[in-house]
Amino acid sequence: MILNIKALERYCSHLWVSSKEKGLTPLYLYGTQRFFLQEIVRQLNDGIHFFYVLKARQQGITTICLALDLFWLTINPGTQGTFVVEEERKLANHRTTLDGFFASLPKGLKVPLKTHNRNLFELRNRSKLLYQAAGIKVKGQKSTFGQSTGINFVHGTEMSSWVDTEAVSNFVASLAETNPKRLYIFESTAKGFNDFEARWREAKNSVTKGNIFIGWWRMEAYSIDPNDPDSNRRLIYQVYGEDAPTGEELLWMDQVKEYYGHQITMPQLAWWRWKLAEDIQDERAMFQYYPPTEEHAFQLDGYKFFDLEKLRNVSARARGYEEPRYYRYTFGGTFDQTNLVPASKRFAQLKVWEEADPNGFYVIAGDPAFGSSYEADRYAVQVFRCYTNRIEQVAEYCTPEGNCYQFAWILAHLSGWYKNRNLPSVMVLEINGPGKAVLDEFFRLQQYGSYTMPHSKNELFDVVGAIQNFLYTRSDSVMGSNYNYHWKTTPDLKEYIMNLLRDTFESDKMIIKSHGEESLIWEMQHIQQGDDGIRSGNRNVHDDLVIATALACEGWVKMLLPDLYSIGHSYEAAHKEDFDVSKGVLNYSLQNYLSQFRREEIQ
Repeated sequence: MILNIKALERYCSHLWVSSKEKGLTPLYLYGTQRFFLQEIVRQLNDGIHFFYVLKARQQGITTICLALDLFWLTINPGTQGTFVVEEERKLANHRTTLDGFFASLPKGLKVPLKTHNRNLFELRNRSKLLYQAAGIKVKGQKSTFGQSTGINFVHGTEMSSWVDTEAVSNFVASLAETNPKRLYIFESTAKGFNDFEARWREAKNSVTKGNIFIGWWRMEAYSIDPNDPDSNRRLIYQVYGEDAPTGEELLWMDQVKEYYGHQITMPQLAWWRWKLAEDIQDERAMFQYYPPTEEHAFQLDGYKFFDLEKLRNVSARARGYEEPRYYRYTFGGTFDQTNLVPASKRFAQLKVWEEADPNGFYVIAGDPAFGSSYEADRYAVQVFRCYTNRIEQVAEYCTPEGNCYQFAWILAHLSGWYKNRNLPSVMVLEINGPGKAVLDEFFRLQQYGSYTMPHSKNELFDVVGAIQNFLYTRSDSVMGSNYNYHWKTTPDLKEYIMNLLRDTFESDKMIIKSHGEESLIWEMQHIQQGDDGIRSGNRNVHDDLVIATALACEGWVKMLLPDLYSIGHSYEAAHKEDFDVSKGVLNYSLQNYLSQFRREEIQ
């Protein structure tokens, strides 16, 4: 056992601290502090040595971490540690707290002090704690943060305010990796979608890093007792605690119950409402400072484009779907040598929730790397099954690997796979920049008869005969004029398709199954609208999957809906009976026009 929780709690019982509410007092542990220690001990004993801690305000986490710092230096002689804050001026108060802890210890628990100054705390057992400030990034100046070597213990506080991400990355990369007594704790409140948020998300998929979320509701002081001796607090409960939870409150209360097993009480809800109404006065800030779940903690600084509460609800629903199957593509010298092989979740490029149904109608939308913008650095494909009243995600492809001709083959492969027995699937491709090379390769495949036959030996390569190329025309053009193949994003058109996507999503016409890290929902949570347009609010998160989904919405509305309405192919009806798609009254005219358009292109 690396760390004994009972020994640690006994050690803390001897410490004294200056409290803003009680003055100089013994360090009685809050529920938040006890939970933090229990999680550190539990995960340490499971082999985890690296922690990101996401906390609410005023929970005593930095204080209990300082107590842990002193305890760790005491029981592990020779520890080479560092305590990192966001700004130099914040160090003085923390040095005072650590000094007070050491002074309050009885002799039997105390290792003699060698030195304690503005730069260093060092014990006679050769354990030391170097004081550092992450500081701010100054253009043209190289940061000195983290340049010390041999560090095997770290306590970093308010990491969300460490703005020099390059220095932070270098610092983390320099830490000891095999020392059995290493311990690294980075604790912070949230401050939007920044480097700390990205590291928090990354750690959730890591096998060597741990996450500890400490919601506001773990703090026993954040509650209003209706029978409190203080008449003012009784009045607060009467004003804020006697109405039943609202719809939005019920949503996050249910999420707290589902994720963490805690039932929010009415006294706790009364405190939340009072704090929001009379102190914070801004719901976005309230969720950031006092998050009920970790997803609520990270709030956009600008105008949120999608309804985040709806996204959280959809994300919770998506977790109830069956796990997708995971695949990777391998390529040969020609298209017919393309293979799809099973892969682990970590290394998968393609997620498949639903196999192709010959009675289904599909739209396949692709955004090549650096197609819609220079920030969109991944190849992305979305496959949706379409009905009159909704579209349902059935597959998703995303990777930074590959090139234009391979992306064309993947689009061809998926379009040949997801096809209806009578009506071609619709493919929508972003043809800005490298998208033109993708389209050229796709058209080249049309020249090979083996890929265009509707019933070739390899059904996965019945490609061109099963595809309807998206035809773009301006919304204000006269019917039947100015058609072009596929989609070319401009600022105005991006605003249009993003609003189409938002309308489709927020009117409950879209079933999304892609959730978790680097998923569609994850990207949508980061989208914001500002003076520079509609884009991701985080430089570490792009919008490839979002753009591909928006293109899928456009393909559905413009190319498939007429036929779907003509045969009454709603979501509910489609699950009751098979449809004869040849009955579509618009089917012939649409196909006839497409043929005419292609002949004109040839001419």
